[in-house]
Amino acid sequence: MPPIDKSFEVHDQFQFEMKLDYWLSRDRRADYQVDMYLFLPNSLDVNPGSYPRSSFYGDIKNYVRLKTPEVDLGLVPSLAEGQPGGRLRKSIDQWLQDPHDKAYGRVAEYHAMMYTSITARALWNGLAEITANPDATHLREFVDETEAALALLRTLSAQVTRASGPALGDDHRPPTILSSADEYLTAEAGQILLRFLAAIKNGPPEPELDLAVVIDSIRSLQDHAQAMNHATMVGDDEDLIFRHSVHKKFFRSHLFLKQRSKAEGQVVNQVSMGIAAGLSMVFATLIAFLAQQRFGNFTLPLFVALVVGYVFKDRIKDLTRLYLEKWLSRRIFDSKTHFFDKEERRMGSCREMVRYVGKGQVPEDVQALRHVGHVTEIANFWQLEQVIHYRKKISLFRKPLQRINPGYHTKAVNDIIRINIKRLLWNMDEPAKEILTLGDDDTVKSVTGARIYKINLVVQLESRTGKKSLRFRLVLDRNGIRRMQEVSPLHPDN
Repeated sequence: MPPIDKSFEVHDQFQFEMKLDYWLSRDRRADYQVDMYLFLPNSLDVNPGSYPRSSFYGDIKNYVRLKTPEVDLGLVPSLAEGQPGGRLRKSIDQWLQDPHDKAYGRVAEYHAMMYTSITARALWNGLAEITANPDATHLREFVDETEAALALLRTLSAQVTRASGPALGDDHRPPTILSSADEYLTAEAGQILLRFLAAIKNGPPEPELDLAVVIDSIRSLQDHAQAMNHATMVGDDEDLIFRHSVHKKFFRSHLFLKQRSKAEGQVVNQVSMGIAAGLSMVFATLIAFLAQQRFGNFTLPLFVALVVGYVFKDRIKDLTRLYLEKWLSRRIFDSKTHFFDKEERRMGSCREMVRYVGKGQVPEDVQALRHVGHVTEIANFWQLEQVIHYRKKISLFRKPLQRINPGYHTKAVNDIIRINIKRLLWNMDEPAKEILTLGDDDTVKSVTGARIYKINLVVQLESRTGKKSLRFRLVLDRNGIRRMQEVSPLHPDN
């Protein structure tokens, strides 16, 4: 198993994201480091004055959560012991025997949330498989397994709803969670099947596939949503997207880790300022002693020497402080974030720093990867860029993390790093430019060309087992992100 799995993609018009999976090793602690170098053209006018480090931190979001356990879709609704369906059914039965026991209620809620998130993950994995290898048998199996996973959830939801009422008192959380899970997964399954249908119809013909199976399943999902008055499948688009987003966040919430951050290096910074003040005071005192010894007390030369010593004392203090701050900035991180579970147990930590760096501070292997695949040859020796270096060090504690979800083995932690590039667009030119060309009939014609900007991104992922470097090209215009593509050293133009 690789120590870090990764994926890079455009999230929306103004954001791209890196999704990293940190696999938990057998060691007590797993340590990872992520280095990202952003090469920004000078034409964007991005520098420490116009885009300070605080602005960068305002544009970056980090989401850290446990990786959803992966279970084959066919096993999800299984009532066998240890399978998601069996765990959910057992917890519901226990809660129905004593609905006033809040401990049973919390266990039922937990397994309902796990069943929902595991099913959603299995559905997307199944979509990837049948899209990559369309096959009539596998398609039928996927549809049947999807319907079976939803059928178990609906059966349990109906059972709990029938039992709800005076016997449950005011505790309606389990029935509400199960009905919301049905609404969420019905909409999710419908969207997944619609995506598959669109991919097949817009792609090359697949005569062996019986798409009627998919269409009938989609119709069945829509009929169920209509009967249950689900807003995610019927109604206006605004309500549809809002409710689906709320459900998605809720059913993943048990996987997210709490984060608490604080600035790092405050004591060291205070000590460095004290050192600067001490050195300046040594200089001023030395000047005073020497002048007093040379010129005596209450003389004009002594007075001039004291004034000069005072003037240079402040300058020495400021220069020493600036030098120490610059020296320390390369060694001290900006902040440290601790990860906790819901019971406030420490799960690990993360340290972050961001700096503008000069060409001499960029590692040679990063520079070499950056200069692969220039669009024009002249760019190989003429390239004016600002370089932003973002570093992140992650430490994860294996045993506490694996105890968070009892019964479900935690193998990895997801780290989603989302970066907003909207501030980088402020100084861009119009996204289209008129260009003159000569037509076949010798007339001058005007055509519209796209004005784009390219930001190069080099990412280094490091663990105890080694280091891997990747390069991406972000193509932008004034309207936002046009595309993001990986640049291979072997095929730089791809």
